[in-house]
Amino acid sequence: MKKAIVRSQAENISYRIVFNCGLNFPFHSEGLKNPVISMINEYPGFHAAMQAEGRKWKDMFSGESKIN
Repeated sequence: MKKAIVRSQAENISYRIVFNCGLNFPFHSEGLKNPVISMINEYPGFHAAMQAEGRKWKDMFSGESKIN
């Protein structure tokens, strides 16, 4: 992460950190969304995204999570 931050600042680029989400994944509930996003927001030039896996993810996350 430190190397990515230095490169981001030196080259004026931003990164997207994508989390796999869904049943049997570490990111598997709506309650985990805010802490993860808060952690990423501590790093300038970084943005969080969700990649949902499986069929049940639609019931695991709110509509807000799905479009943000």
